Amino acid sequence: MKKFERIFLYTVLVILVFYVFLVDNNAESQVAIQEELRAKSIVIVNDEGQKVISLFTNAGNNGVVMIYNKDRNPAVGMTVGNNGGVMLVYNKDGEAVASMLADENYNGELTVWNKSGHRAASMVANENDDGEIIIYNMGDDKDESSGGMFIYNKAGSCCVGIDISEEGGKMIISNKDGKSVAGMIVNENDNGEMRVFNKSGDPVAGMVANENDNGEIRVYDKNGKGIGSLP
Repeated sequence: MKKFERIFLYTVLVILVFYVFLVDNNAESQVAIQEELRAKSIVIVNDEGQKVISLFTNAGNNGVVMIYNKDRNPAVGMTVGNNGGVMLVYNKDGEAVASMLADENYNGELTVWNKSGHRAASMVANENDDGEIIIYNMGDDKDESSGGMFIYNKAGSCCVGIDISEEGGKMIISNKDGKSVAGMIVNENDNGEMRVFNKSGDPVAGMVANENDNGEIRVYDKNGKGIGSLP
């Protein structure tokens, strides 16, 4: 190979190396790095072309981020409400079952719904900035609900229950097997009443404000039959 040909070839190789490692890399960097991307909606799909994440604006011109499961149902959503941020969690069928948001008092609020769409429990910082837990219990009329709180042991038996009866509030204490052994209720005279039950569930003793609004202690046999009272 002649000297001139070698010089020409080496020059061409140097130019190619310069282009590949410098010019081409700079061009790729300019394409890959964007300082700002503007769009009204962005959809991210998986390898099968199914939508898994979407970014868009809602009717209130606020941003929304939605994550979908493999069945194309929403799984997690984030947006902006009237009072601040809102996060929603959905079950596998795409039904909202939990939310976390900022309320009208500028405090946080957590709410859980059952699969029928009714509120089951809420944990909030109330208008006095105090913590508050609210438990909802669906009654016979699904348009009305009453509060209830139940504590279970590690075996899954309910040991303490606080609920609402037709007369008012009630508290039931149960043994480790879940059988009621003591209770405090509002009786038919709108007075307080405390009862103790044996392991068979029959009342054996009680204290009550009776129909005359006087205090009374009652004693029953093991079958729940009254055998005496004071006074």
